Amino acid sequence: MSPSPTYSLADVLAVAQIHPFYCSTQYPPDDKTIQDAREKAASKYERPDLKSWPLLRKADLYTVIERLINDTDARNTYRHNVYTSVTGGGGGVSKPLFFATNALENRRHRALFGDFLKKTGIIERGDWVLSTHHGGSLYRSLDLTLEILENAGASVLAAGHQCTPATVVQILQDFNVNVLAGDSSQIISIVHHISTIPDIKDKIKIRKVIYTSEGLSLIQRVQIYKVLAPVAIYSILGSAEAGPYGASSPFLVDFDPCSNHNDFVIDTRMTIIEVLPLSSAESESDEIPKVLSDGETGVIAQTALTRLRHPVIRYITGDIGSLHPLPQKSVGRLAKHHVPHCRILRLQGRDHRFSFMWDGCDFQFYKLNTILSDPQSGVLLWQVILDKMQPSQEISLEIRLLSGQSSGDTAHFQTLLDRLKACLDVNDSNEHKFKVTFVNDALGFELSGTGRKVIRFAVSSSLPTWQDVRDIALADRTMLDSIDYSYPRLFICLPVRSLAKLVIERLTSVDLPDCYIFPSSDDVDDYVAQLRHKNMAAEHVRFRSPAPQPVDSENTTMYLAFSALLVDSKSRAHVMDIWVNEGTGITTRHAEYCLNHFDELSSTSPLPQFNTPAARVPSHDPYSAEWIYRGASDLAGLQHYIARLATSEGPVEKAVMPEDVFIFPNGMNAIYNASEALAINNPNTCVVTFGWIYPEAITNLRRGQWAEVIPFRLGREEDLDQLEQMLYRNEKQIYAVFCELPSNIKLTSPNLKRIRDLAREYDLVVVCDETVGNFVNVDILPYVDIITTSLTKMFSGAANVTGGSVIINPNSRHYGKLLESIKSRYETVFCFPRDISVLRQNSENLVERVQRANRNTMKLLMNILTTHHSIARVNYPYYDPDFDNYDGVRRLNGGYGNVFSLVFRNQGTAEHFYDHLDVCKGPSFGTNFTIAIPFVQLSAYNEQEKLEKYGLPKHTVRISVGLEDYKLIRAKLKEALKEVEKFEVSPGSAYYAIRDQAIEE
Repeated sequence: MSPSPTYSLADVLAVAQIHPFYCSTQYPPDDKTIQDAREKAASKYERPDLKSWPLLRKADLYTVIERLINDTDARNTYRHNVYTSVTGGGGGVSKPLFFATNALENRRHRALFGDFLKKTGIIERGDWVLSTHHGGSLYRSLDLTLEILENAGASVLAAGHQCTPATVVQILQDFNVNVLAGDSSQIISIVHHISTIPDIKDKIKIRKVIYTSEGLSLIQRVQIYKVLAPVAIYSILGSAEAGPYGASSPFLVDFDPCSNHNDFVIDTRMTIIEVLPLSSAESESDEIPKVLSDGETGVIAQTALTRLRHPVIRYITGDIGSLHPLPQKSVGRLAKHHVPHCRILRLQGRDHRFSFMWDGCDFQFYKLNTILSDPQSGVLLWQVILDKMQPSQEISLEIRLLSGQSSGDTAHFQTLLDRLKACLDVNDSNEHKFKVTFVNDALGFELSGTGRKVIRFAVSSSLPTWQDVRDIALADRTMLDSIDYSYPRLFICLPVRSLAKLVIERLTSVDLPDCYIFPSSDDVDDYVAQLRHKNMAAEHVRFRSPAPQPVDSENTTMYLAFSALLVDSKSRAHVMDIWVNEGTGITTRHAEYCLNHFDELSSTSPLPQFNTPAARVPSHDPYSAEWIYRGASDLAGLQHYIARLATSEGPVEKAVMPEDVFIFPNGMNAIYNASEALAINNPNTCVVTFGWIYPEAITNLRRGQWAEVIPFRLGREEDLDQLEQMLYRNEKQIYAVFCELPSNIKLTSPNLKRIRDLAREYDLVVVCDETVGNFVNVDILPYVDIITTSLTKMFSGAANVTGGSVIINPNSRHYGKLLESIKSRYETVFCFPRDISVLRQNSENLVERVQRANRNTMKLLMNILTTHHSIARVNYPYYDPDFDNYDGVRRLNGGYGNVFSLVFRNQGTAEHFYDHLDVCKGPSFGTNFTIAIPFVQLSAYNEQEKLEKYGLPKHTVRISVGLEDYKLIRAKLKEALKEVEKFEVSPGSAYYAIRDQAIEE
């Protein structure tokens, strides 16, 4: 068979069936095998069925490519006579990866696409082009551009990316260049330079601009027109895997200045484009998704008909877009025999979950993550920020890092910087657009439209001194007003306060000054009834988008809605009690979304004066469907992941399935709903709390539908004896037992095996919260019916999102009843999709993070903390007198966790230690960075004396150990203890008083 610039779909699929990209074959086929496969396919006379093929994802593809690149066996035809195209950034992560194309196929493809540019009128006879595309350092953009444009009929000058703007401008004049080509950032840089040169316009003759890579914004287009007019702007679309395959011309496609999409003409004889549901981009299911119809936006899958030796079939490109017929203006300009084969691909942009564009290159997040999640890097949190430089409009790239390494370790920082620069191909020509910033704490991050959205959604706040903790515990208004973001369930963050303020301003006739925002109207109806029952004034106003929703489409406006609870100031304590204990308040991300669109919302209420129209017409949000679909996909992914983590290592009958896992907005909301589901369906029954239970969990049980809450706060064996006698005598109608393993702050563990035996004998339901232990360390499924977890903590680790889960044990004798009870509650549970997506992203490396934090914690305790004379006791599962209760449920590779509490000998010493401890301080634990808090001061300030008898003195400091370098954490703890030692020997210290008293006695 003679060489051809394109191949039939049947040929491409025939070769793919025997290629390692798509099957378990070790090496790609040789020429004879390819020819045999094509002849065999031709003899079948079957219509090729592309839609039955599975999707090809980048991660899977490059796993195979990495193996083939490194295999030098002579049978490995992947390395034979190939054109290599580096993708997703340069070095810095092992070696660069490339997609290998047969060199002859590549030449034919370039000739074919060059002819396409000629047919579409983008290149015309006599055009002289100067290209500033990347060349060298394994990049091939420059030679790709040169050959394509030459095949189209142009004469091309190869300036390359390292040619300075001043040199480029001189070349434009010297050679009467009329076409400037480059990636979008290079084009903007050169145009800006031209704008700074007086009287230059008449000396250059640019009439066409051809850009590649990321699209131009409206303001960037305006700048080009302003500086170079008259000029036409064109664009070329391509990828490393499929080569160039689309082109945009203002004479062929329509450009809407108010939109953020770009239209490209594609030739279906070269490339088949399918648009698939957005949820298919990351779905782990083997189910083949249905192809979307014209006009529907989704993720783009690409099949190249110019690639035979290494086929590209249904490849998920990472782009978002839709397909459309040619506009009439194109039909009139293209030859009639080409029109039936051409279509419009409307590109909305990159799917930023996977990659970002900068300086003409598409960089994969996983490559950055490989560098920054390397324990040797010492990086705890990171963030990518793309911004526009002023006045040039060039795109800058900033990487912000929170490091666990010592700030004086300049050699380490330089090594990390060198790796990042190599990965991102930072060189002399783009270094002015790149910087790395080290921040001191999590508050140094900002929200970015691209990359790691870190800190405008913090779940902790900085409380650096003991006095700060006292102030916030006593709700000091000055302190509260100075904090924008903190733990959202305990605190109303800035976006929520701002949204409430807008509500009050909109409802000018309201005489109820306090406003609280909840996502669920059912919840607010319930709260209004509660308050009115207590003779307190309360009103419910619902805000939502009035935009009509197309029939049979996903409801993209359902999240542009919230309920405002209006009360007077006397009701504040009651409403905050709901907010804190039930965890039903709106999340920070959801509040910010509604805040940004507030003027597009109308309000409704039983009171006519609170019915208000939207202040402006709802704006079109082309990405709303995207993140809503993604949220649904990520929710399913979370359920699958948690189900795998929670499944027991022991011989249980059934593994946990995704449908047994329920995701909630936060951990306390998960406990609240689990408690209510049990109590409402089992009226007049009692619940036992065994061991130390988190205070808000106890409050939820007491405020709920239970007839009585029976506490066994110490959780000892004698308490189990007492419970057993109570059950035997049937003194109380006990239905459920709630416990924690280990408990938050005391770090003690109940005897779950004995509790399980009692539950089996007396038909009880056992609910256990394993947040402190976490899925990686403990295996409690064989002993409980329900597992609750705060996903905000170690599961996420990043301190930028909240979440909770309830798992129903499929082996429980109560399984069916429990599942239905939770499902009935879950109908009104509201999880915001963007929170879910962040939660899933954060949890990807959970196992590695937990194991590192485990090791750090154990070394700290063994080496310095358990032997220090100022510390009376360390609360930690390994040192618990009932050690066997924890160790009996520890997983084979599990540890003892990363949370412990230090009980000092007196409060003065504890305060001095806390004030001098140089780590993050605030109300959370399980963060990737070390964080500390005097727990009793914050959570039970008004009950300090009462807690003493339960083993919780007020001079207790909880520490959650992070992922920093162990030596750094040790140094900070030792420094704080050194300050304590100085304090204790100072005149008048509490230590002296206690010592003198002991001597006298």
